[in-house]
Amino acid sequence: MPSFPATIATDADLLVALDNAETALAAGIGSGDTSLSVVSGAAIATNVVVTIDSEMIFLGAVAGVNATSLTRGYGGTTPAGHSSGAAVKANVIAKHHNAIKDEVKAIQTSLGAGLISMGVRAAVYAWSLAGPVNLTGGVPTVISLSPFPSGITAAGIALGHYVLIADSLGGYESVLISAINPGVSITITPGATIPQQTTVSAAQTAASRKPSTQLRRTQYM
Repeated sequence: MPSFPATIATDADLLVALDNAETALAAGIGSGDTSLSVVSGAAIATNVVVTIDSEMIFLGAVAGVNATSLTRGYGGTTPAGHSSGAAVKANVIAKHHNAIKDEVKAIQTSLGAGLISMGVRAAVYAWSLAGPVNLTGGVPTVISLSPFPSGITAAGIALGHYVLIADSLGGYESVLISAINPGVSITITPGATIPQQTTVSAAQTAASRKPSTQLRRTQYM
């Protein structure tokens, strides 16, 4: 299962690979041991999977020639005892490919075919406000949108995007979305350039053709 979109994938999820990495056990280990030592620390690293005999072992933490927090029997293999001097190989395994594959597919699903979920086909979306809103510079403000953008279906999907605010003096400000109540409202914090207690309404928006709320889906990263 991919980590995205619930969380961001880490090295532990995607695994770390090493080139030409092979060493040997400095001491034997039992089938239940959760630490091991090798001859050369250059061949192991945190979040690497090594193969010893027919068992794969995930190295949760590495310091020098010592590995701890082992996950034994990784990838469906069987935990077993291994003798001192047994080869320790950091081979690329199926998980290296499949974890990335799953994350890429999850990202593509979130973006949608043709990036339609991110609104790239129409970079600016405009909606009328459900009612007048007073905006004060530096003060978080909840704005109800009606209709609410159909593409925003989860509380975190548009965080990091912007709302374009038109004030009563004809000026604009791009304001970062800091919170979302899907289907209902967004929370923004205008900067000092927004006149104090500026009132923005749907009527003003329609008359001036300066939408009070335009979600620009152009900043993802």
